[in-house]
Amino acid sequence: MLVLLALGAGGLAIASVWLEQGRATSSRVARAAAIMVVVAVTCALSARIRASRDVSEDRRNSFPPADEATLRAIDSPLRVVVYLSAEDPRLTDLERGVLAKLRRVMPSVEVVYAAQSRSGLFERPNEHYGEVYYELGGHRAMLRSTTEPIVLETLYQLAGRQPPTAAATVPYPGYPLAARPRIAPWLFFVVWPVALVVSWWLITRPKISRLRAFGES
Repeated sequence: MLVLLALGAGGLAIASVWLEQGRATSSRVARAAAIMVVVAVTCALSARIRASRDVSEDRRNSFPPADEATLRAIDSPLRVVVYLSAEDPRLTDLERGVLAKLRRVMPSVEVVYAAQSRSGLFERPNEHYGEVYYELGGHRAMLRSTTEPIVLETLYQLAGRQPPTAAATVPYPGYPLAARPRIAPWLFFVVWPVALVVSWWLITRPKISRLRAFGES
């Protein structure tokens, strides 16, 4: 996001500089080049920023707090080799449910996409398609599951750590309707039809009056 903002702001600045008619061409070129250098440095620095914050109310983008604390304490770099194609729905589940959360929590996460095809239809059985390898602290494990609890349990085993005790937290309730719609039937079956009839009468009354006056004349 920061990279896109920097590119957009840089493009607008270069366009405004180039449209200045009162300056020499060499001056405009120099100013545009300086802006491009600033944008390039900003993009390079923004790509290294990994700070993020989950602002969703149900924490759908994060692990439970106990798991996050345990994962942050693991200093060894994690390497994940994924044999899933880009169009495989399992890769989407793995990215959203596990890998994106691990990148935000662990200090060093490297993901290698080793599938050869885009759809996975032409992968051979001996090419490990569907397998995901996790390498941590000199240990390696293979999984075919992309669910969060199984992946976390495997990572704790590789790191030689005990899984954290699940905290007794109340599940996110959402926004249930706490009040009974007692007035809704009156609004839909009484007030609304009456309002339609009154509106129709107010709209057609001038026409009826003109027709009567024309008939009497």
